[in-house]
Amino acid sequence: MHSNVTFSKEVEADGQLAYLDVLLTKTETGIESSTYRKNTHTGLHNKWESLSPLQYKKSIIQSLLHRSYEICSSYQLIHKEFQNIKSCFRSNGYPDWFIYKQIKIFLNKRYKNTPKNKQEKTTDIRRILHLPYLGETSLQLEKELRNFFRKYLKELVHLSLIQKTHTIGDH
Repeated sequence: MHSNVTFSKEVEADGQLAYLDVLLTKTETGIESSTYRKNTHTGLHNKWESLSPLQYKKSIIQSLLHRSYEICSSYQLIHKEFQNIKSCFRSNGYPDWFIYKQIKIFLNKRYKNTPKNKQEKTTDIRRILHLPYLGETSLQLEKELRNFFRKYLKELVHLSLIQKTHTIGDH
């Protein structure tokens, strides 16, 4: 074994043991698992006012909701973690309506009724437009294009605004 490779050992403290993103807690009836964050966790995420694409902001919340849902061993712990996520994103300037909408979308995906047979599935057409992300202007354009496609194409269309970044070869 290489001399730079070392192993560490975590010891249970107060009936709890942290392992990666999971906090295991001994209870009278067994073991519970919940989301673990180190003491150095600041809760700092992408600020609402940043000019990041809206999809990035949605994805941050969605990934944390997914993480909590998969790790927590009870609905009470999931609810507590969802409350922590709401608080964290409020402190990063996110409006309540946006946070609640992401939670609703997440839970609806988890608990929606799936089609019983293949004939009930809808056809999903994906159209991708490469447009520069310019804050509110891009969001408004995305909304108008989405409405246009719904009105005139009469089919399910997913529109994605993709921020084209410069690469070294572009200069």
